[in-house]
Amino acid sequence: MTGRDLQPERLDTLLEALAEFRYHLRSFLQFSEQVAQDHHLRPRQHQLLLQIAGAPEGSVATINFLADRLGLRQNSLGELADRSEAEGLVRRVENPPTGGARCCRLPRKGCRCWTRWRPATPASWTSSGRN
Repeated sequence: MTGRDLQPERLDTLLEALAEFRYHLRSFLQFSEQVAQDHHLRPRQHQLLLQIAGAPEGSVATINFLADRLGLRQNSLGELADRSEAEGLVRRVENPPTGGARCCRLPRKGCRCWTRWRPATPASWTSSGRN
């Protein structure tokens, strides 16, 4: 289906919804970047910690998994994990269920960072049920 196949009022509704989604997506990205900066982290480190902490139940935060979630190449994610591990934000551990593939966990410092960020959730998310 293309834009030409939609009736004008449906196309207007679709465009309005897309514009609104894009606005909220950009607002989240700006918020995320500011939170990272406020805590002396790079935005990618914030995103890495978010993906480790928020991995779906049953998922293992391997380099492959995290690279896919962050849209990075495996070697780039490996370098990010190395820097984050050197700063004590991430810990790599062996994970027997994946056949020995190492996975990333949040050590105490990474968990402390995460709990400090949670109260900084934008008020607009809590009022609309996004929190």
